[in-house]
Amino acid sequence: MFSRGNVVEKARLLDFHKAQSAESSKFPHRILTDLKTKTAVDMYAGIGYFVFSYARLGLRVLGWELNPWSIEGLRRGALRNGWAVKVVQGADLSALSTIEATSGNEQITIFAEDNCHAQLRLEQLRAANSKIPGKCLTVLHVNGGLLPTSEPSWASSFAITRMSDKAWLHLHDNVGIDDIETRQQELEQRISAWAIEEGLGRTVVVEYTMKVKTFAPGVWHCVFDVYLSKGAG
Repeated sequence: MFSRGNVVEKARLLDFHKAQSAESSKFPHRILTDLKTKTAVDMYAGIGYFVFSYARLGLRVLGWELNPWSIEGLRRGALRNGWAVKVVQGADLSALSTIEATSGNEQITIFAEDNCHAQLRLEQLRAANSKIPGKCLTVLHVNGGLLPTSEPSWASSFAITRMSDKAWLHLHDNVGIDDIETRQQELEQRISAWAIEEGLGRTVVVEYTMKVKTFAPGVWHCVFDVYLSKGAG
């Protein structure tokens, strides 16, 4: 987790929307300043390794994590960094509606449950917000930081962003060094097919592949940045 490659990926997220970042000239559509009204979703929150990057950017963060020790580490880390955090766990997972669970002023909310529930919870939040004038749920980032692959959560990660004009999926995967380009093409084709089926006119581009670190001989830990946009995007 604390390898040099992972530290670089964490820093890359921190610079993702900055005009002066190394990638901004190549991807000018990434330059954004009003992030406090946007949401990031971490499908594998862990101890907050990437959660904290999004929080540092000013985004509201919703995360999912099953390991109670990791959740406690995340909670303590968030408080040490000055971020209000709420953990929804135990009986509260069923006793509280998603709207009630996220109704406070916490910047970070973690659900101690399987991320298979994430899509429904986001849909419930979006429906509730749509009834309030001037309020909407805009998911800007979805992080899938599980190895050897985050593939089981890819479909729901895509669906979570369906109402966003632009969004990025950061999908982690272990890939053979000779298969990276093929995997990138397969991923773009698969998500493009979902976009066609969805019928919202979204464009799908795997705009960047970050080779984070070697996982084993001939195997790279990759992060595929999938850019989703509507219209001119």
